Amino acid sequence: MRKICIYAALPLMLTACQSSMDRLEETSRVEALSQSGLPSLSELPPQAFAAQASVEWWRVFEDERLNTLVEKARVQSFDMLQAIAEVERAEAIVRGARASGGPLVQVQAEAGSIQPDLGADDFAGTVTNSLDVSMVGNWTIDLFGQIRNTVRSAESNLAASEAARRDVERLMIARTVQAYATALTVEMRLQLAFRSEARLIENTEKIQRLVSGGYATRLDLRRAETQLFELKARIAELEAMRTVSLNALALLTASPPDEMRAAFEAQEIRLVLPAQLPPLNLEQVMTNRPDIRRADWALASAAFQEDAARAGLYPNISLNGALYSAQQAMGEFPSLDMVSGSILSSLAAPLIGRGRLLAGVDQRSAEADLALIAYERTVLNAVLELDTAISKWSNSEEKLAMTAAALEAAVEAQELAERLFFAGEIDFTSLVVAEQSRLSAEDAFLVARSETLAAYVNYAASVVPLW
Repeated sequence: MRKICIYAALPLMLTACQSSMDRLEETSRVEALSQSGLPSLSELPPQAFAAQASVEWWRVFEDERLNTLVEKARVQSFDMLQAIAEVERAEAIVRGARASGGPLVQVQAEAGSIQPDLGADDFAGTVTNSLDVSMVGNWTIDLFGQIRNTVRSAESNLAASEAARRDVERLMIARTVQAYATALTVEMRLQLAFRSEARLIENTEKIQRLVSGGYATRLDLRRAETQLFELKARIAELEAMRTVSLNALALLTASPPDEMRAAFEAQEIRLVLPAQLPPLNLEQVMTNRPDIRRADWALASAAFQEDAARAGLYPNISLNGALYSAQQAMGEFPSLDMVSGSILSSLAAPLIGRGRLLAGVDQRSAEADLALIAYERTVLNAVLELDTAISKWSNSEEKLAMTAAALEAAVEAQELAERLFFAGEIDFTSLVVAEQSRLSAEDAFLVARSETLAAYVNYAASVVPLW
């Protein structure tokens, strides 16, 4: 049998799943994948990373409402409850596997009465009472490691389930923070849209009066109405987005939707946008990330299952023992006054039907290959996820800076337009255009800020050692 030996990642992490039979070494592609590095790291200056990282990385946003929602998600979300149940099931499987290696003892007792001639006059004299008591034991000696490898596979599967639970917690926190940031951004964009709508309605009414007085054209009026209708359509879209984001947050935290809406209406809190990323420790990430650990233990479990299947090809040696007593008496219930016993050993080897066992070995070997592929994919996904998160953070920071500059220019342009309008240098339509440019710049800034928050969440959830 092959020895599956994985060397992963930045620096190398050794994971060996040893076979009790043949010992041929195979180096996976994970080593090459993990040594490829993260090109995006060179794009960020050292000052982009904070000196220290908080264990609870989401508290950097300084939002108590967010902290409460995260704690709810960690305790009562359906995904977390399901992951905990999976761990409990794996623990039960381990207990069962360990118990299968010990001796099995059964106690049986039988009591009865026999009446050969039901028509006899002397009924009592013809009754025969019987009592049989036996205690039978069986112990299969695990000479070739079938039970031992089954136990190891179950223990590895338990470790994989625990790692999966931690990974669910990692992803659940990230999704909760992301959903909260999205809901808050949508709410802020809605408030901005409502203010813009009121201003557009006022401007449209003013242009209508100017058209009536001959100081503006119908073209100016239709332009203003177009802007108003487009804004109303955006408001309808944002309201739908608010419902979707709040419902998603309610599902993540297993909370009633009405409670979630009430929480957002009660108080408006703006998330503090972090200026630095948590430090990146590649060795710790590639060694301890829950999804990598889960795939690692799943690979070990598959390898032990393959060993157990191969051990099934060899003979089974069992020890059998029995203690028993059988008594019969006429009329009265018998007493046990004689106990006998036996100890036997047996050797069982498969002769006919061996093809089924060989097919089982091939199946377990294929499952080990699939586990290896899944492990390699998980490591590569982690590397690419980090690279993508760093790149997105860098790009979103640049985009946020540009939209902030655009907003600053739009504000100044509106102030200049107001002064020029009151000085009689420009018409009212030009002033309206300047106002709408500022509102569009504000909305674009909120969108860019939301994208920067999302990039920070994706990065922090990938690297901060919560596990």
